[in-house]
Amino acid sequence: MLKQLTIQNFAIIERVKLSLQPGFTVITGETGSGKSMLLDALHLILGERADFSIIGASANKAVVEGKFDSNQEISSWLKRHEIDQDDELIVRREITKEGKSRAFINDTPVNLNLQRELAIKLVHIHSQFNTIELKDKRFQMELFDHLADTFDLASSFQREFTCYQEEKSKLNTLKSTLHDAEKSIDYTLYLREELSKLNMSCINYEDLEKELRRAENQSGLNECYASIASVEEEGNALDILKRLSSLTDKWSDIDGRLKELSERILSVRLELKDIASVANGNISESELSVSEASELMQKIDEFNRLLNKHKCKNQEELAHYYNELSRQTLNIEQLKEQIAKLEQLVLSQEQHLLELAKTLHEKRKKQSDKVIQELSILLIELNLPNTKLLIDLRVMDEFDKSGITKMEWLFSANVGYAPVSIEKAASGGELSRFMLALQKMLSEKKQLPTILFDEIDTGVSGEVAEKMGKFIKQMGNQQQIFAISHLPQVAAKANTHYFVKKYVADNRSVTQITELSENERVEEIARLMSGEKITDSARLTAKALIND
Repeated sequence: MLKQLTIQNFAIIERVKLSLQPGFTVITGETGSGKSMLLDALHLILGERADFSIIGASANKAVVEGKFDSNQEISSWLKRHEIDQDDELIVRREITKEGKSRAFINDTPVNLNLQRELAIKLVHIHSQFNTIELKDKRFQMELFDHLADTFDLASSFQREFTCYQEEKSKLNTLKSTLHDAEKSIDYTLYLREELSKLNMSCINYEDLEKELRRAENQSGLNECYASIASVEEEGNALDILKRLSSLTDKWSDIDGRLKELSERILSVRLELKDIASVANGNISESELSVSEASELMQKIDEFNRLLNKHKCKNQEELAHYYNELSRQTLNIEQLKEQIAKLEQLVLSQEQHLLELAKTLHEKRKKQSDKVIQELSILLIELNLPNTKLLIDLRVMDEFDKSGITKMEWLFSANVGYAPVSIEKAASGGELSRFMLALQKMLSEKKQLPTILFDEIDTGVSGEVAEKMGKFIKQMGNQQQIFAISHLPQVAAKANTHYFVKKYVADNRSVTQITELSENERVEEIARLMSGEKITDSARLTAKALIND
């Protein structure tokens, strides 16, 4: 239950602090006095987005705070979200002209999503928009599921349907990716096959080019090696060194300095002899044939062509590009495997959802007569005794997020007329009463502690208005009810009456909200009946309405 509502610097409300009571509370006032601001302020602490333009002209910050009774469900919720607990629950919202918005639960800062999550456990606001929504098929389905005790199953179905849609979306994305990849795969495979013929894992093309250059210059190389090897021939360097070695050996005993020279000459002789041997061994006796040289040239030319084609600097870069092409072709195969697995998952989800949708549809059909019966009884109380109400439930060919049920509410309020779609049959006043009956049933199902009706009595008058007033008062016996109304018959049935008035102070408009005394209530209800000029007969009628 909402125990206290404090509003500061909210539009033309400078400061209001309302101590609220259980039962039925009505709020009246002239058009434009600020009743809607009260509603907007309540929306703010329930987590709605802020309109920063509503901050009072003389202030930098607007504050709305509500104090609620706590209960076991609220305590469990607060504990789950690690928020301090007390005997009462305080929800506050602050917005500044700088565009900042802050939300608090028991003085703990929270985000708006958390505040909204708590709000649905505290207050339900029914506006004229909700009555208009009754014409929407999806809204009708949601209402029915609440009334038929199938809401939990429908919610479970919707969660699984959302998962199914996500997986199906992934599947479509993968299929699109595969389609795009397959359009270029032939060319990719061609490029990969072209590069695979280079056999780069076994052939080093830098070494191959060196081999070709050697083959092309073999005769010159042989001549060079032969010249080096000729040092062993008589009269050449080795022969001269041999003679020098004999001469130094002969005289080294007499002159010790010659012994060192003899050793050095011997070292040179040995080195030259080894050089000659190596050079002689490197003289090739066979050269590449023309066909072999041509084949080698073709390999190198193909390598260089592909190097230039793919703008690579060396064999390492070309090998990396080849590996990338291989990865792309492998990815396509992996993509096909992914798609196959996901298709199986989606098919399994579809089959499961179909079975779940069938179960949901059968439960809806089973409960529909009970819902119609309960609603019809309430509509009789609201002066719609001749109502014919049907809920047409049919099976669709394919399921959507609501299941496989196609629902249509059929309504007729007049004798002799067959029920047709409620959006075509019901007048504004009939829709208001129909919605009020639904709200009563909903409030009992959802066990909401507080409901606020914003002009739910639009389009009715006279006896119907009086019955609506009594109906709302009955609801107030079970829970806290607020109603913004223009009807004296509704206002007269309230346990508590607040009056909203706008006046001018210091050259600016200000809204004031006050609780009316018994005498003030009589005057206000009389005003609602007769206008600004209140007559004694209007006062007598007002008293009669209050005491009825």
